[in-house]
Amino acid sequence: MVAAHLEQLPDVLLLLVFFQAPAALAAFLLGLAAGRHQALADIARHRGTLGRLQWTGFTLGLVGGAVYAHASLEHPGGAYQILALGIDVVTAPLLAAAYAATVLRLTCGRHGDRLVASLAPAGRMTLTNYLTQSLVCALLFTGYGAALVGDVSPPGVLAIALLLFTAQAVASHWWLRRYRYGPLEWLLRAWTTLTRPPLRRGEAGPR
Repeated sequence: MVAAHLEQLPDVLLLLVFFQAPAALAAFLLGLAAGRHQALADIARHRGTLGRLQWTGFTLGLVGGAVYAHASLEHPGGAYQILALGIDVVTAPLLAAAYAATVLRLTCGRHGDRLVASLAPAGRMTLTNYLTQSLVCALLFTGYGAALVGDVSPPGVLAIALLLFTAQAVASHWWLRRYRYGPLEWLLRAWTTLTRPPLRRGEAGPR
């Protein structure tokens, strides 16, 4: 596994530097601009826009994903797969926007406050939960774990994802009742500010 990763490293670095890093930076900057302009301060005012995002995003995004999946399974390594990858790159942000629009519209619904309360702790521990998901799925699916890749049906994969996220949501609630930040969020904050932020609730300020 290590040898395979080292062999793929030059291609991965090229992809990271010229594609993934600029795309991630653009997404962060868009989020920063939206936050500074309080674009989501009054979600109810944007119901029409959110609805159009859902229709457009789910339609084009799911079609793009289906084309890429078909190319990857039926014609791997060919020109069709490269074309499908381009289609997926263009339509994936629309699909992500549709997911986000759906969540935002749900927060304005009858059970919006309960939904926000249930999801907020997991959102505040995004880095910890993201890396935990990577670790758990690596141990489940790769060769140095249970090696279940290719052996779990799509409904089984969905069940694993829902079970894992539910467990993380419960754990996030438990953790944040006792601490101000998630463990990795605390480390990131300490490294960013070069201080020791208070971790436990009720603990004194940074020193």
